[in-house]
Amino acid sequence: ASFDTDEYMIPMGNYTSLRDVLRDAQLKKANILSFRSSRARLRYDKSFEQPGGYRAMLRNYTYMEAYSCDSSPIPKPEWAERARKQIYRADYVPYHYVHYS
Repeated sequence: ASFDTDEYMIPMGNYTSLRDVLRDAQLKKANILSFRSSRARLRYDKSFEQPGGYRAMLRNYTYMEAYSCDSSPIPKPEWAERARKQIYRADYVPYHYVHYS
């Protein structure tokens, strides 16, 4: 099995849940929220070296603890646009292409 850590959005700043983010977006009449995405990286202090120079996650950490899901500084680089994540109101964009569902 695999776990794609950049597919999970974690609220930051004044938000404590994704529901709060979505309620705020609704109040602001936003129909599409777009986020540039960059690859998550395994943190050195939460991993160990394996033969061949590869690193593996220590078992006593969760994926969210072991991976730095925001390894690129803000603003995100232009190349992060290709992996953009979106949250959208389905009634606003009924024919919007969805990569994963």
